[in-house]
Amino acid sequence: MDTLDENNKCDLVSENKEFNQEVIRKALVNLLIVDELPCSFVEREGFREFCKVVNPHFIVPSRATVTRDCYGCIEKRRQLEQPAISIDEIVESV
Repeated sequence: MDTLDENNKCDLVSENKEFNQEVIRKALVNLLIVDELPCSFVEREGFREFCKVVNPHFIVPSRATVTRDCYGCIEKRRQLEQPAISIDEIVESV
């Protein structure tokens, strides 16, 4: 079931969705961009352990892959010349 956060934005969690590697990867790119985390975050032991617990089927992408995804998302956004980045646009662009 989708829920709303304090900004009335729908979160990415849904009880009825099947596992989808790409959706999780796009959400990871959003996490890194929005929270300004380094791409090396995906190499940290704590993050990898967290991913195993949350969804053991998720294959954590490499730092190089995440870096390309982030740059691609940011570049696409710049080309559109829209100042604000929303979660939906990030998910669609990766």
